[in-house]
Amino acid sequence: MKPILTFLLLTGYICSFGQELEIIQINIGQGNSTLILGPEMNGSRTSVLYDCGQTLTSGSDKDGGQIIYDVLRDKGVSELDYLVISHYDADHLGGLIYGTHNSHRSSFSLGPNNVPGAQGDDDNDGQSDWLDNSKEKFDFSEWGLDDDIKINKIIDRGDEDPPGSATFRKFKIFSQAVDQRISIIDLDGVQDLSIDLGGGATIKCLAGNGYVLGKGKVDNAESENERSIAFLVEFGAFDYLIGGDLIGKRGTESGPEDARLEYYVGKYLSDNNVNIDVLAANHHGANNTSELSFLNLIKAEYAIISTDENSYGHPHPDHLERLLGSGVMKVYQTNKGNPNWPLSSYVENRQVIVNSHIVLTTDGVSYSINGDTYVCDN
Repeated sequence: MKPILTFLLLTGYICSFGQELEIIQINIGQGNSTLILGPEMNGSRTSVLYDCGQTLTSGSDKDGGQIIYDVLRDKGVSELDYLVISHYDADHLGGLIYGTHNSHRSSFSLGPNNVPGAQGDDDNDGQSDWLDNSKEKFDFSEWGLDDDIKINKIIDRGDEDPPGSATFRKFKIFSQAVDQRISIIDLDGVQDLSIDLGGGATIKCLAGNGYVLGKGKVDNAESENERSIAFLVEFGAFDYLIGGDLIGKRGTESGPEDARLEYYVGKYLSDNNVNIDVLAANHHGANNTSELSFLNLIKAEYAIISTDENSYGHPHPDHLERLLGSGVMKVYQTNKGNPNWPLSSYVENRQVIVNSHIVLTTDGVSYSINGDTYVCDN
């Protein structure tokens, strides 16, 4: 840790002082959705929504699409620059989808009424907003009118070995209405993908579709989780890592997900002298992520977990113990979740259960998580 003044003198660090990068871990339930807003430049901010889950779980009454919509509108986002779908599991994709069943309620993009524009034939072309009874195909000319959230670009892992779910099928139809779809299908796709957030803030792709910078294709990276897209967000001395459900270790003694994608991401960061200030813990704190070898490479100081009441045991007590054992000082959670067994006092004393959105802001020198302020590690 360096005092701010010494840090500025030694590094000659220049950024848009007074402007802040904002990252909001949206409290949507058992799923993930993270809004990244770049520093304000000329009255506007670049907006990136990383994932848009969820599906309803037992006992939950949260409407993920509506919750995301409300956050976007509250932040003045009526047109989203980027939507990133880390992978095609419904708890990371479902908030985009409007369904006729209870698994998905609202689409954040189609507005609270779940149709393009407001109710009715908004462009007066004589056609219904929905072009089929199953509500999969809509009139693209209606989209973006009235209370919709228009999406300019979608980033995803492509169509290799797609899931057979209705959720993915609807996503494919939806993506046809977007101006640009960027699919990461190989190492070049990972290497070429970066987003300029403005003011010196950037997003760099580290992994996607089983490919990792500095490694290439990882053997046996075949599951949906293992194909998750991982991003490094950088602003001055601030570094934030997010990776969807990227897998790091087997959660049990046997299982297919053992390609250790997290480790290779961590090795790339370590080889390039990047220490992480804040880690968005993968897979909602499941025990098949945050392997100690990965955590020792990235040297994260704080962690964020998106979870809710669930039947999976998220976040797993061993996951939490590993985070804190590696040097993470606090773990901020959207919800307590449902750990498999009682947590130790060591863990409980370092948990911050927010039961709301987790809001992180940084000027590139220091950062704040729900009002707690820290100096960036450089």
